[in-house]
Amino acid sequence: MCGIAGVVDHGHSSGDRAIQVRAMLRALWHRGPDQQQVATAGAATLGSARLAIVDVEHGQQPLQSSDGRWWLSYNGEVYNYLELRDQLEREGWRFRSHSDAEVVLAAHARWGRRACERFDGMFAYAVWDALGGELLLVRDRLGIKPLYWRVRGEGLLFASEPKGLLALSGGRGQLDPQGLAEVFAVGAGFPSGCGLGERTAFAGISSLLPASWLLFRPAQGASSLQTGRWWHLHGAMGEPFASPVEAEEALEAAFSRAVRATRMGQAKLGACLSGGLDSSLITAELLATSSEVLPAATITYRADRGDDDARAAALVADHLRAAGHTQLDHRWTHLPLPTWLHGIDPLVRAFDEPCWEPRKLGMMANFKTLRDAGCKVALSGEGADELFFGYYPRFAGWQPGGPPMESPSDFKALWRGKLGRCRKLLAPALLSGQLDWAAVDQAVDDAVERWLAPHWHHPQDRVRAVQAWYMHTFLHWLLADNDRFGMAWSVEARFPFLANEVIQTALRMPPEWNFPGFQGLPDKAIERSLARRRLPTSIGEQRIKAPMPTPATLDYPLALVERLEQELALAPPQALEFFDGDHLHRLASDFRTAIAAVGHETGNHGELLAKFDPRRPVRTVHVFGALTALRWWHLYL
Repeated sequence: MCGIAGVVDHGHSSGDRAIQVRAMLRALWHRGPDQQQVATAGAATLGSARLAIVDVEHGQQPLQSSDGRWWLSYNGEVYNYLELRDQLEREGWRFRSHSDAEVVLAAHARWGRRACERFDGMFAYAVWDALGGELLLVRDRLGIKPLYWRVRGEGLLFASEPKGLLALSGGRGQLDPQGLAEVFAVGAGFPSGCGLGERTAFAGISSLLPASWLLFRPAQGASSLQTGRWWHLHGAMGEPFASPVEAEEALEAAFSRAVRATRMGQAKLGACLSGGLDSSLITAELLATSSEVLPAATITYRADRGDDDARAAALVADHLRAAGHTQLDHRWTHLPLPTWLHGIDPLVRAFDEPCWEPRKLGMMANFKTLRDAGCKVALSGEGADELFFGYYPRFAGWQPGGPPMESPSDFKALWRGKLGRCRKLLAPALLSGQLDWAAVDQAVDDAVERWLAPHWHHPQDRVRAVQAWYMHTFLHWLLADNDRFGMAWSVEARFPFLANEVIQTALRMPPEWNFPGFQGLPDKAIERSLARRRLPTSIGEQRIKAPMPTPATLDYPLALVERLEQELALAPPQALEFFDGDHLHRLASDFRTAIAAVGHETGNHGELLAKFDPRRPVRTVHVFGALTALRWWHLYL
């Protein structure tokens, strides 16, 4: 619900720190347009840009405990804050507001650093201990809410987005070639756009990893910094359910409670409705639990709303209205060709790095539609595919005739094979002079060891191991998209499928219960049990997993490659110190050839250009990634 920022540094006066934090908050204004406030205690100055959702009147930040020791700057929502508040009141704490932020502050004052283990929700926050003289940064289990930091001399700065830190250098940064290569290493392969570790493309700026904490003690000549993890996915895997029926009953209860919990706050709420199973379930449950008008937004590229997703979403909307939910306000996010690419610079500015997927233009526009409907909160179905195996059977290592996937080493080899394309994007001078490519290989290996290997002790473990990998990489990227693109329009995205109880319920199900063919269903059989009383059969039982929509006609990819060619024609020599211009020109030419080739095929041409095909090695993501990389250089470097 906020953007947060702060400086902890004995070497700067409180006045200087306040000026710096205010500059950081101005760069984060979109995250919190309702109120910006700064507070100083000792060596720390904390700031908050507030999007008022919970306890609108009294939930201002930064917060100070009544004894003056603890200070908090907090971004997010803790869904179980009322239960925690009751417990803290029984233990003697007296509250001055009804905000969840004050519960977070009280929990740390009462239970210490491990208080976050009790929180169910999405959050990134800073706690300053004025007595102990130390700063604690904490990020939620799955990295829904972002948090970045950098060391400056003997001090530390933090902000919700890199642009908050870059505000102190005029909005510009210095390139970290190694960090850029790591971004490209996953961006040019699959999954695209998610970070392998703490490093970013900006020199000196790091991301706090999901489920992690950072403890900083400022001192002249002797500052100390520690990091650690406070939650692990394998620790949430409980005893398996005895039967599918037991799992269905548990999921029904957990899902209903999660949707109710994620309604928290006084702000108007909306839904992202794609017409797929996950978002349709959430929309149906929201309508069933409230009589308030519910805006629900759907992306379409065609004026007649004839896209597959648009038709499915209209079917869901008609079904829900026929069931008596007349409070549904179904809205369309139309992306016509003349304005489609106008969103590129806003997209890059929202994400602070190159983006590899043109579908994200639709995601960002969809949040604007909800903002225009008066919403400050939007519920989304992210997380369900990772938990209920929505796309795992299509994973490369599981297809007949594909490479064997019997150990983490096989996974490393598969991933390294994807690095050649991203290497081609970078200028030869950069590769030879400033970049250690072997270290990029090592970063991939380290990510496999961190996220996948702990779950993979025997060949039969690979299903759970790859699930863990997806939840720590691909899902992390999707959640970053939703947070950044929603907050660009001052809309907070929430995810009922990622409530703690739903995660724990899903991890108790044997994976095969959600594989294609179980109970005669195409996939996600246990999740589909939720649809029986909520959705039409064609959606709840028959519609298979589909990616976010992309334009079907060839006009859109033609416009994309034309824009890349224009950008290359205008690119200054400095840009080509980072990116290989000759390769980018070949990329554009090869993509034009691919467009001509699919023009002779039937079906959704846009999707054909987006999917991997050995006959067409250049895909839409590669062209879009190259274009946004050039725009990123122009906007930030």
